[in-house]
Amino acid sequence: MEVPVRVVRMEQRSGLIRARLKGASLSTGQVITFLDAHCECTIGWLEPLLARIKIDRYATHPQAYTHTTHIPHTHTTHTPHTHHTYTTHTTHTHTLT
Repeated sequence: MEVPVRVVRMEQRSGLIRARLKGASLSTGQVITFLDAHCECTIGWLEPLLARIKIDRYATHPQAYTHTTHIPHTHTTHTPHTHHTYTTHTTHTHTLT
């Protein structure tokens, strides 16, 4: 599936949300997908997401656990970034057995 892509760069650093809002305001498509630096898109990643959006365009999210049908318990920890010039937190989710 060929998907048109447009990369928008901000003139100055203004934060993630402002950058995404700017990108959304310039969008001409029916579906907007934001990808972060850690995202890896393999062949076939978009079609299931678009199929779900077609069913209910107001409530959809990517399926985080594609190889499991049931996640009984999860535990969330927050790890601060130390390699950036600003402070933020990343959420890591671990399955507890």
